[in-house]
Amino acid sequence: MIAFQRVPTAPATQPPTLIVDKVLLPAIWWRDVPVVVLDPVELNELDRFVIEATAHLSPLDATTFADITGLPKFVFAALARRLAALELVTWDSEVLRLTRTSGADDDDVTRRRTTTMDFLLLPETDDLLAVDGGLGDFERAVGKHALPAPLAPEIGAMPARDLLTERIRANRIAGLPSSVVGLADDEPFGSEAVAAMASTDRTLPIPVAVSVSGSATVVWDTDRPTVMFTVNASRRRNGGGEPKTATLDLSGARGLVTAWQQLLHQARQLENRDAAVTALALGTLSPHLLQPGLQAQWTLALTAEQAKAVADQRLLTEPAGLQISDRHTHLTTAVRFVPADRGAKAWFDRDELITAMLANPHSAAATAAASPEPINRSGGAQALRRRVWELGHRWLVHALREDEDFNYV
Repeated sequence: MIAFQRVPTAPATQPPTLIVDKVLLPAIWWRDVPVVVLDPVELNELDRFVIEATAHLSPLDATTFADITGLPKFVFAALARRLAALELVTWDSEVLRLTRTSGADDDDVTRRRTTTMDFLLLPETDDLLAVDGGLGDFERAVGKHALPAPLAPEIGAMPARDLLTERIRANRIAGLPSSVVGLADDEPFGSEAVAAMASTDRTLPIPVAVSVSGSATVVWDTDRPTVMFTVNASRRRNGGGEPKTATLDLSGARGLVTAWQQLLHQARQLENRDAAVTALALGTLSPHLLQPGLQAQWTLALTAEQAKAVADQRLLTEPAGLQISDRHTHLTTAVRFVPADRGAKAWFDRDELITAMLANPHSAAATAAASPEPINRSGGAQALRRRVWELGHRWLVHALREDEDFNYV
């Protein structure tokens, strides 16, 4: 069941923004997972010459190198150690032998190393993320007493190593650098099931994840929405210590954003719009006038009479905040007002002029002087000043009257 409630503040409309006031996210995570990274290495001309010479003369020794190049033998030793470290040649008994079938013209020379990364799984939306900066603050904010959430058996029983390896191969881990090619084979990790991370201290009949309570902001300012998730502050059960909170970048969690968009889509169905319009408490409005807008936004078309009624409460350029809730998630979206007829447009033009003056207070009088048409259509200069005064911007009224009040010539 979906519920609607008007809230005092609307999210930003530029860029489109969705506020997730409350959400429970089942989660599984792993800290310090050993992974294999292949870093690109740039070969200089001398490196490439030595590889080519080794390919043609293998084995290549310092005397032959010195005869060909005229360089001292110690240069050969330094080059040999470097190329051997890159596993391009073998350096044994003072001679070089080629270990690669490709030549020195190969552009994808890499250095292999092992590092560690933190991973976060959101099982309900099948999002797996590599977390830049780690999950230390997140883990501390969640605490040790978070409630469990049911986990699908096919995920819960899967070995963690198998899950991560499969997703790395399929390029299905958001935020994972392309240089990461797999898990380190020589490091002990992941033989236990996925659910073991959440149920180490529990004896439960079903696999579980950890239920993380928090809030989020979604901003559509690029091709991929930016998602910042904040864990609700938690205290230790004994009351000691300050509440801990943490903010995590979940921008790669496409499934999570899609789930929130599906809630918005459900709320936008015609059978739900009547409740949404009623919650806005803006007078008698047809639910057909409430339409889906850009991304998470709505638009509400107002007639001249309706625009005048809404203008008694707020600037028409200021969107209303509408909270949409189901059992576990509360979303707040912006409802933008638009004119439904020419009469309403006059009211909107006036409030757009006021908004422009408020944005540039030092040039407010000049802005008004350059916009006679919207002023005249909405009742003239006196009506404009009265409107500004009623909105509480009395300093702006004084600015608009400055030439009249201080014209002593």
